[in-house]
Formats: sequence, C-alpha cells, structure tokens
Amino acid sequence: MQLLPKTLCAAQYRRSRCGLAVIVVAVWPTAILASCGSYSSSSYDQEGGWAEAQQETGDRGGGEELQATAAVASEARSGPPPRPAARPSPSPQRDYAPSSAPARDYAKKAYSSAPSGGHSGKSGHAYADPVPQQQSSRPGEVKGAKEISQPMVVYFGYLRLRVRRQIESFDAVTKLAQAAGGYVQSLSGQTIVVRVPATDFDAAIARFAAVGELLDRRIKAVDVARQFTDTESRLQVAVQARTRLLQLLERVKNTDERLQILQEIKRLTEMIETAEGTLATLRNLANFFTITIDVEPVVADGGHIVHRSPFGWIQALTAHLVTLIEGKKTIKMTMPKGFVHFDQDDVFRAQAADTSLLRVGRIKNEPRGDAAFWSQAVQHEMEGRDEELVDKRAVGALQVRVWRNKDVRPRYYVVGTVTAGDFVYALEVFLPSETAWNQHKESLWQALATLEVAP
Repeated sequence: MQLLPKTLCAAQYRRSRCGLAVIVVAVWPTAILASCGSYSSSSYDQEGGWAEAQQETGDRGGGEELQATAAVASEARSGPPPRPAARPSPSPQRDYAPSSAPARDYAKKAYSSAPSGGHSGKSGHAYADPVPQQQSSRPGEVKGAKEISQPMVVYFGYLRLRVRRQIESFDAVTKLAQAAGGYVQSLSGQTIVVRVPATDFDAAIARFAAVGELLDRRIKAVDVARQFTDTESRLQVAVQARTRLLQLLERVKNTDERLQILQEIKRLTEMIETAEGTLATLRNLANFFTITIDVEPVVADGGHIVHRSPFGWIQALTAHLVTLIEGKKTIKMTMPKGFVHFDQDDVFRAQAADTSLLRVGRIKNEPRGDAAFWSQAVQHEMEGRDEELVDKRAVGALQVRVWRNKDVRPRYYVVGTVTAGDFVYALEVFLPSETAWNQHKESLWQALATLEVAP
C-alpha cells in the first residue's frame, strides 16, 4: 500500500526491548508525503515476519513526529512478536492449553467496549475494574483499566445423564443455574445449555451431575490470557494509528490523498471493531462457564436417534460436541463475525458469546470418496435422526447441509465436507436457537468460503 504518495517522510524501523515494533515518521509541513514504510500482506506471509521498509530523506528538522500508520496498522493486524508461554498449572482433571506469559508492559492499559462488570476467573478474582471506564485524554488509552493479573480460562463442560423424566430434570437444572447466578442459554430436544458465573467449576458441574445418573462427563479448559492481551495490544495500536490519520486528514487538502487516508481509516475502524468484539466475547466466555447437558429419560419421550450410517465418525457427529479432533495445523479460515478462534486449543474450535460453536476436524478418507459423497453420507445419517434439512449448497470447496431439529425451540446444525489428499474434513457449526441462526448465517456463509485445508 502506498500512503499519500506526495508527502516526504523518513521511516525507520525500531524494536524496543519489550518487543514492540515502532516506526517513527517525520512529516514536513511544506510537502505532504513521499513513500511511507508500509505493510505488505504478501511479503509478511512469505517471510513469516514483519515487512520492513526503511527510507531516509535527510535531516528531519523541526517537523512534527507521527507514528507511521501503515507500520502500526501492520502490528495491529498481526500482533506482537511471539513470546514463550509459562508453565501451566497442574491439574489431573483438565486438559489445559499452555498458560500465557505475563502481560507485556506496553499492554497494561485495557481498551474495552464490553459492558462493565468484574471479569472473574475460576478463583473468583477480578480481571478488570467493574467501575465504568472513561476515555483518557491520550489517544488509545482508557482510564480505570487494570492489567490482567489472574489466569483467564474458558471452561467447557459436558454431561450426559440418565433421568426418570426429562421435563423434571430440565426444571432441576434450571433452578440450579439460577441459584448459582446463571441462566439457561438454550433448551432444545434433549439438550440444555447453561451458563453459570466463573467461581468454582468443580462444584458447579457436580451439582448438575447429581440431577441424574452420570453416563458421560467431559471437561475442557483453554487458557485465553495470552490471546486476550495480544488482541488488546493490537487494538491499542490500531486506535493510535487511526487517531494519527484523523489528525493528518485535517491538514491534507489534496482530494486523492484524502481518499487514501479515508480508505485506511475505514480499514482500521473495521479492525478495531473486530478486536473489540473479540475481547468482549473472551470476557463473556471466561466470566461464565458453559455447561452442556444431554438427558436420556429411562422411558424415551421420543426423538430417539436411529443411526443409518455405516461410518463410525459420522454416527458420532453431535451438534454441540466436538468429536473430530485431528488436523488443527492444516486448517485456515476467517472467523464469522462474533466468533473467537481459540489459539491455544488443541483442536480447531471457535465460539460466540451465545455459545454458537464452530469446529473443523479431519478423518482418513476411507473408503475413498469426494466431498459430495461424504455430504450425502452425512445427510443419510441425519435423516435417520429425524432432522429437517433446511438448506443445501456448495460454499467454496465445501458441500454444506443445514439441519434443524423438530422442536418448539429448534437448534440448527451445519455440516460441510471437503476432501484433501488422504483426508476428509468435516466443518460443523452448532447454533443453539433460531435467533442465533438468523444472527450468524450471513457472516457464516462468507467465512465458510475462506476455508483452506491441506492434504
């Protein structure tokens, strides 16, 4: 990108001890811009690092110093350099991702658009000041924010219970969730999803398990502190870059140059909105445990699953549960709006604040078949479960089907298949309600078209 081609500037790449990349630009009031150091997505992707552009144009004199917005924006896009993770806390009951390192000095100030409220972890310690935040006089900073000093962990719990009566068990689960200060996120068929405040996960899941006979219990914990602080850092840098551009826009008179600045401001604004949404979602998921409970009445009330597929992995597919865990490093995809991809998870999984869940996994392509073959095989299985097919389409390389269960409050289940080399990949999306489906479907189609998988 060539920003304001008529302005004279001197761009120098520097990296501080804490790892923050900064480019300082001197702008002369007598001439507006030559060629600023810019971010090139192609060179960044190929080189695996920062795209560096250095130019010297002589003595800066007494000109005003501005942070180079292109370079700052590139850091906002790609994040600070990687840092080693701290040793995770031992726990035999949970599958922890590596714990994050302490927050960087330059990431101490939080920039948040989420509703006010304490951000408590498993131990109940607050992550941020519950006092409503106020804008600082300095661009990109927020008063009243604190550095994250406690682990920030997202917990997922799953229980399968055998109960005497489904309705009574749902009533009991609802009362337990409300007594703990939580709520029922969704209820459809034989599945109820509850959210409870992050205080003591063991105690919370034990109370729900006591509602019936425990048949299956799974717990997943993902440390998102590093992801949170990195996103926060990118957000601050993007806010500062946009502020500098807005200041520059007031002084530039040339129409073409103003259009270029406005285009970059628009891109940074979109980046800021995405980062703010990511932070809000991470806070929500860390502040409230998500526990999914499947109940199996002693006397079935209907909706019994009849497996029609001869393939075990297709029989195991479940709307709200991860069953395919291989292939994370071979998958690339742009997330739908509102979804956060968990960088530290050992599976390719993303989630929204309303507990909509997206994941991708792979299995050996045996017997050999193309995407259409496997999509039809999945459809055959779902018809045996008495699911209603509501959409069928090709999205990029994916063959996609959308099902809705026959319930008063239906949930939606999206399955897409694609083959690469010796593997077949299955993309699944669980949407807990009609509202969630309507909210996410448009951005979901756009995101699915970006899926890339490796053989």
